[in-house]
Amino acid sequence: MISKDKTARAHILRMLNLCYPDELGINVIITGLAQVGLEFSEAEVRGHIVYLADKGYVRYREIKDPDSGLNILMVRLSAKGKDYHDGLLESDPGIGV
Repeated sequence: MISKDKTARAHILRMLNLCYPDELGINVIITGLAQVGLEFSEAEVRGHIVYLADKGYVRYREIKDPDSGLNILMVRLSAKGKDYHDGLLESDPGIGV
């Protein structure tokens, strides 16, 4: 059985692939996960993003929202992440199918 965390990481990569090469905000990612029944806190999703970044699949940066003044985490798929999504790399034990 694939863990909920591995499944979430796979869904994050799928969402980012849909908008490649553009970025998604963390709130969009959280909402996208919830729509497929994967409920995670912002801190948990940040953890998945950092994990994927450490492996080279995504890049992220913080921007300041000009209206609210809050920092927003923006995430994009890297070239390696695109290759992984497209099946050009070996499967990764930390990412579900």
